[in-house]
Amino acid sequence: MLALLAAAMAAGAGAGRAQGPPSAAPAEGMALTLSEAVFMAVRENPSVRSAHVGRVAQKFALEAAEEMFSPKGGVTASLDGSRGTPYFTDSAGRPFISRGASLTPAINWKIPTGAQLTAAWGQKLSSSSVSNALNDSNMSVEVRQPLLQGFGGDIAEVPLRAARRREEGNVRNLETTIGSTIASVIEAYRALVRARGSLAIGELAVQRARRLIEVNEQLIAAGRMPAQNRIQAEADLARQELSFSRSNQSYDLARLRLIQLLDLPETTRLNPTEPMDVKRFKFDLKKVTGTAMVRRADIRQAQLAVADQEEALKLAEDAERWRLDLVARGSRWTSESGYYDAFQNAFFVDRPGSDASVGVQLTVPFWDKQPELRRIEAKTGLEQARIALRERESAARNEVMSAVNTVELSWREWELSVKALDLARQKLDQENVKLSLGRTTNFQVVQYQNDLVAQENAELSSRIAYLNALTSLDRAVGTTLDTWEIKVEAGP
Repeated sequence: MLALLAAAMAAGAGAGRAQGPPSAAPAEGMALTLSEAVFMAVRENPSVRSAHVGRVAQKFALEAAEEMFSPKGGVTASLDGSRGTPYFTDSAGRPFISRGASLTPAINWKIPTGAQLTAAWGQKLSSSSVSNALNDSNMSVEVRQPLLQGFGGDIAEVPLRAARRREEGNVRNLETTIGSTIASVIEAYRALVRARGSLAIGELAVQRARRLIEVNEQLIAAGRMPAQNRIQAEADLARQELSFSRSNQSYDLARLRLIQLLDLPETTRLNPTEPMDVKRFKFDLKKVTGTAMVRRADIRQAQLAVADQEEALKLAEDAERWRLDLVARGSRWTSESGYYDAFQNAFFVDRPGSDASVGVQLTVPFWDKQPELRRIEAKTGLEQARIALRERESAARNEVMSAVNTVELSWREWELSVKALDLARQKLDQENVKLSLGRTTNFQVVQYQNDLVAQENAELSSRIAYLNALTSLDRAVGTTLDTWEIKVEAGP
């Protein structure tokens, strides 16, 4: 099914039926195929570039979250000094002076079971004018393992799973931005092709109007047409020249729209070279809808929202439990006159000045309705998220069905426009023959010329509409990036 969609979306580049009117519009400027325009937009479009810049912080956020079970540490250092007032002096009558320096490394380690390990070792060197230098050492370790609230990896890993879902959502958002930009560029490219085609049609219409005046002059010179009948042909020429001028303006507006999406200089002239040929594709609605349920970013975002609410409910239910923790502590402290002795006393268990304990700690809340409120809110949010998911899935099915129907309808409209165009040409050819024989009037020929211009524009518009319908179906199914073989890189 994806292969069929990809072939359909690339239909504008393949051989197909019914070439449009000749392209007599401006052909100077940078030659640009549809594929070149798409990949240029992926590289240069401001919205896409901005989204890629944002991915730097988003990827790092996931990288930081992935380290939640890695040890975290730090060092605190301080220097201080003090000088006593004249009332505080040493034995020699000098003011009391003290100095101190401390260094305290610490580590904090969260374990997937929910346990928390904290360790610190403090070293403080102090001296004063009335005492010898002292080196105080204090090492402490604490391990706290929840047994009820907060117990187990399922609860401990909630923030990590949430970060991974956010990263997936960020990737989906980027895919949506790129896909929307691609669709906009494709439509803008085809709008430029349509504007150029309308310009070519208008130019041919002006040429036909001028030839009609030449025929009128010949008939008037031969005495087969009154001179005043020429007014109708001259009025038609003025009308066609005005229409051609407006087509020029439309062409320039379409050009500006495309170069804005491609982030090119405003003076850039473009020459779209992609043939707008068409080919019929038929789609299995059931298979296409199934693909959309898997590939659409908005549905996946809704599924992630449901997962977020499920985790929120899990945390809220866990918060209603009593808190029972197994706590183990150990500490050692010394006060020595040298670093070596302090180090020995801090790390060897046969030294004095230490204690250790193991126990449980129970916390039972009273008269607090906040945990219950959070559980009710989380349960309500989960149900709302599930309703939103079902609504999004239903809307997606309707959108895909509408897109498939639009493709079929657009193809039928194009077939009818081709038939109408062929008849309009035959009708005008016959009427020109009649005019040369003096068996019809300028009014009738002008009317048929206008009919031909309208049918040429209708055929061009219906052909572009069919190709755009395929692009809309691609977007509705969520396979735009697959069609153009673009892959968005996820975080670590």
